[in-house]
Amino acid sequence: MSIQTGAFPVYLGGVRVGTVTVSQSNQRTSFACVCNNTTRDVLRLAAVCSGHFVPLGVVMPDGDTVRLNKNYTRAALGELGFDTAESYHLIHAGDVWHGDAIEPDRAPEPEPIKPEPAPVKPEPVIMQAPPAETSSPNLDAPESEPDTSEAAPPLNGWMPLGEPSGLFDDPELTNAVAELDGALTAQRDGAHLLAVPVSPAQPFAMMPVFCFGASEAIGGTDYIVFKIKNGRLVMM
Repeated sequence: MSIQTGAFPVYLGGVRVGTVTVSQSNQRTSFACVCNNTTRDVLRLAAVCSGHFVPLGVVMPDGDTVRLNKNYTRAALGELGFDTAESYHLIHAGDVWHGDAIEPDRAPEPEPIKPEPAPVKPEPVIMQAPPAETSSPNLDAPESEPDTSEAAPPLNGWMPLGEPSGLFDDPELTNAVAELDGALTAQRDGAHLLAVPVSPAQPFAMMPVFCFGASEAIGGTDYIVFKIKNGRLVMM
């Protein structure tokens, strides 16, 4: 494994947005990244190694910038697949390397228009008389009571969410909330909201992205609320 130290540019969509400084001390390699906060998406610093992205960590918002300070042992970098970084980029979870130009994915070619099938002539319907009643209705019988066993109404628009992992395209976040209990969901401004309960009895499920949420009390319980658009976590 070859690790180059020094200051290197960081790109987002082919545009330079900041710098990462790579240094080594006590058999550990440190990455100190500072970039302009040009998007409200949750992004990761990644190195291009052997033609693919190697994510190094989530950059955290800090005013007008996003930052990452993280260090790895040589063995940990090897497990990530890090080796001779060609360049550094801010990426979304699931992004793949498209080459130096960072070309967008090619739009799919339109499918050929298929002729519509000829309409099927409906069969004639033969009406039959209803069967004669065999007994007279009991007019004195009380009306049936309405069903009151339905679930309680939503609380200020929030509803229980049994499986929150389906909201995310990010495998890391999907795994983090796979066994989460007590989550709530709502929809606002075209986005999904996920409310994760805060409990001193257990660690917070989404701690790596804690700062992207906002605290909110719902029904007397404390939650951290996250906003998700198109499977991606965005800032509140």
